[in-house]
Amino acid sequence: MFVNNPTTLGERVRFYRHRNGLSIQALADASGLHRNHISLIELNQTQMTIPTLRQLASTLGVSCAHLLGEVGLLDDFTPSQYQCV
Repeated sequence: MFVNNPTTLGERVRFYRHRNGLSIQALADASGLHRNHISLIELNQTQMTIPTLRQLASTLGVSCAHLLGEVGLLDDFTPSQYQCV
């Protein structure tokens, strides 16, 4: 199910994955994470570590702030502007 106005971290991961045209397996391959872990993240059934957040943000081409909902979904992304520290 695709959510048009994602409010949770998992929904935002799914939003950006869909926006990039990636399957869960493709995101898993590109990020080095297991597809089951990504699925659990998208379903909000697991907690995400900071390194995993960084890896997903990098792979999806967005900032950690985008995934955390601190900036708008389609706001421009300048890497130096929103760093995961």
